[in-house]
Amino acid sequence: MSQANSSVTVEQAAQMRGFLEDVEGLARSVSDGVWPRLGQIEGTDATGTVYFSVDDDGAFASVYLDPHWWTALGVSGLPGALLGAQRIARDKLTAARLIFRRVIGPPRRRGPADLGEPGFELMHGLSASRDIGELLGRWHALTAESYQRMYEFDRRQADGSPLRVQGPEELVTFTLDGQVITGVEVDGWRLNAGSTDRLTADIRAALHHNTGGQHG
Repeated sequence: MSQANSSVTVEQAAQMRGFLEDVEGLARSVSDGVWPRLGQIEGTDATGTVYFSVDDDGAFASVYLDPHWWTALGVSGLPGALLGAQRIARDKLTAARLIFRRVIGPPRRRGPADLGEPGFELMHGLSASRDIGELLGRWHALTAESYQRMYEFDRRQADGSPLRVQGPEELVTFTLDGQVITGVEVDGWRLNAGSTDRLTADIRAALHHNTGGQHG
């Protein structure tokens, strides 16, 4: 692992730790037994140039591309970065749901937030350690199975086969399985270092229109 990648991993671990601590505090402030709303949950790719957000139901909320994505990723690296940022955002949402279950209890109404079997989150326990290695190990243990559960839930909500969607400029083609992006294809011939705003707008248009998102 390069020093740069190691630094990114440490930063991502610190961000996850801070997020979990904030969610734990929010959960403990609840007195009526109703799960609080988180708004938008953001994930970033390994380079920190792609930001992807989902809402409390796991639906697409927003995306932002730093202008440096062209240098950091290029066209070939963009699909993996979008999928990676989505994974982090959904991992955070899954972890938040598990914390709410543990601290507050099951949601009052069965819906997208009610994903695991009772006691599922207790099988994984959130590590109190400050050791980066242990933290990352627990993080991956926590998210691996729960992310798969979330993916399977969204797939069951879909009406059948995966859906391919595009924005008005057709710069990017997404394959969607429920609310989850499973594939990304980029029209690299029409993109350059100055295409960031056009590309971001096309991504947002495609995902908002086809997933029912109402965010910015």
